[in-house]
Amino acid sequence: MAVGSREVTVTVSLQGLPRESAFCEACFERLTERVSILAGVSRIEVAPEKGQVILDVSPEANVEAVLESTKRIIREVASGFSHETFRIGGMDCPQCAEDIRARVASLDGVFSCSVDFAAARMSVEYDATSTSTDDIASEVRRIGYSARRLHDIERPEGNRDWIALGGAVALYLVAGLVGAETTAGIVLFALAMLVSGARMLRSGLSSLVRFDFTTNALMTIAVIGATGIGELSEAAVVTILYRLGNNLQNRAVQRTRAAIGQLVASAPKSAQVVRNGDAIEVAVAGIAPGDLVHVRSFSAVPVDGVVEDGAGYVDASLLTGESEPQAVSPGSRVLAGSSTTDAPLTLVATKKYHDTTFARTLELIEEGDTKRAHREQVIERLSRWYTPTVILLALTYALVAIGFQLETPTGALHRAFWLLMVACPCALVISIPVAVTTAIGAASRFGALVKGGGVLEALERVKTWVFDKTGTLTYSRLVVEEIVLHRGASRETALEIAGALAAASNHPVARAIAREAKSRVVANETREVPGAGIEGNIHGRQYRLGSAAFTEAAQPGESDARTVYLTDEDGSIATFRLGEQVKAEAREVLKALQAEGRVLLLSGDQQENVRRFADSLGVQEFRAAVSPVEKAEAVKELKKAGPVAMAGDGVNDVAALLEADVGIAMGAAGTDAALECADVVVLNDDLGALSSLVRLSRALRRVVIQNIVFSLLTKVLLVAAGVIWPLSFWIAVAGDMGVSLLVTANSLRLRGETSRADP
Repeated sequence: MAVGSREVTVTVSLQGLPRESAFCEACFERLTERVSILAGVSRIEVAPEKGQVILDVSPEANVEAVLESTKRIIREVASGFSHETFRIGGMDCPQCAEDIRARVASLDGVFSCSVDFAAARMSVEYDATSTSTDDIASEVRRIGYSARRLHDIERPEGNRDWIALGGAVALYLVAGLVGAETTAGIVLFALAMLVSGARMLRSGLSSLVRFDFTTNALMTIAVIGATGIGELSEAAVVTILYRLGNNLQNRAVQRTRAAIGQLVASAPKSAQVVRNGDAIEVAVAGIAPGDLVHVRSFSAVPVDGVVEDGAGYVDASLLTGESEPQAVSPGSRVLAGSSTTDAPLTLVATKKYHDTTFARTLELIEEGDTKRAHREQVIERLSRWYTPTVILLALTYALVAIGFQLETPTGALHRAFWLLMVACPCALVISIPVAVTTAIGAASRFGALVKGGGVLEALERVKTWVFDKTGTLTYSRLVVEEIVLHRGASRETALEIAGALAAASNHPVARAIAREAKSRVVANETREVPGAGIEGNIHGRQYRLGSAAFTEAAQPGESDARTVYLTDEDGSIATFRLGEQVKAEAREVLKALQAEGRVLLLSGDQQENVRRFADSLGVQEFRAAVSPVEKAEAVKELKKAGPVAMAGDGVNDVAALLEADVGIAMGAAGTDAALECADVVVLNDDLGALSSLVRLSRALRRVVIQNIVFSLLTKVLLVAAGVIWPLSFWIAVAGDMGVSLLVTANSLRLRGETSRADP
């Protein structure tokens, strides 16, 4: 609690409010609205990334009462509004997603629903006392789609779509053999149409009842109309081709999500947990914090936890990109998604599965709707009036042609229904989301998790790149840069003695010297003085390693935290100067970015250190001794000149990451703040990913433009052809689905945009 001259600033923990509620826009507004009207509250800031609500309260108000009321409101929001995310199967195009959204949103107890076609996900906010997840999933299945909760164990969907298509084709062929004019032939054609088009007809009729003119609604009108004018065989061909096109398109779209296949496959479905003294097998979703979990050798770690028993190595390359397995022992932290090697481990679970870094990483890769591209929003708005306009034009043509006797009623209706089929906006609507999902998957291949197409769209417009120094352009650990020898000592002897002393300490400086020395000598009677150094006996002689004051070095030279001295009873032996190891790719990446725009280095380090560091990398602009708050203020100021990208380590740069147009957290696997606040999380700590992201953002723009132009141009040509010549319905459907497949195939080319190339 902080007291100002006029008001009191207090913070209230969001603990107890589920993550889904804390980051739900509707719950955010409910919480803000209810707390802001409390007596004495002049300002409220809900900061879910910090897990806090920050209030400015009038000193005349009862602060304790405000705190208690805020806590009560948080509890009520947490208990009154439930959130669930579902995996949806069977969607043919984005307008199918809209159909599902409308049906679920109409259920009693559902407050809001959003469906992302490209990610095949549905997010629902609901009242658990009025409806349930089973009711919601059942409603989705009722209109012809599959639904399961995101963290439920995935069960194979099988090949039902292809089996249905094969059955429809067989019925159509038999109908042709028995005769299209016979009763048996008519019945078989009708069955072929129903078997192949059941989902489309069910969805289309549902949309028409609500006056929601989706792609399926267009096709339903056309198919029913074709049947009504006696062209049942043509209607059957239309539904069969439409089903074939959708099956092929679904398979292609699934490939856009293939980048997370390795992560998904590595997720264990169950784990061995010790409860009441017995080891039992439970689903990973049933593991609770505090449970003892046994992980066998060469097995995936099911939840985040701390090693209780056992020692060995853990491979976390899927999450961090680190090629070498990391040594772990009792007390070591282990992340879900990593895997053991040749030794079993027993962990104490620290999180539920759906709260683990692994589960949330999967969500981040798939969340293409978090920051949607502006182009995608424009196309979505366009599609809302496009379809009704097409229906109106087709109806107008039929009425004019029949009224003025331009052609027979059957011919006019045939051409009108043909127009409905060929003008379906599916290719146009999927032109952006499929490309965006493919690009996000491509980014994940080089370790970058991107939160939506809007982020990639913003990256291509960035004018200024801002970098933190430590942990971003350098590795977090120190290295020995220089050894100055005294009294004729050899480098090998100095390292051997210093390494033996350093091995007895966990201080970062000591660890750096120990890594450099790799000494096999053991120091006896060691004593560490915190903040000063360490001393010990080696072969009967007393040595000291540490600061100039502690070692009483004869030639202290410069004195700072990164200069360490080694002395014995006779004086100085060596001076060790340490520094941060610059990432190998840093100079090349910064040079490439500076060729495209402005690059600024912000660091909390001393002026001279930052100047030398900037000069070594060829960076012309830098600011030193900058606090985290000042970094955020600097980014805010820079944004006045154009979009800004900020790259930091995700630990003390959260405010600056949030302020930037594109916040990029480097090497942040397991950092909750980075996962929540950054727009891009580079798990493998590779700066080369930034160059690849810029390249990918530009490739995405090219592909999107190609898709939109191709979709619109081919639609115009097909409509013109249908007006000039009386073409069969199957040509219209083949043309429409062909364009959709080509647009999808063009988007899949982005999967190859994963090389480390300069922008």
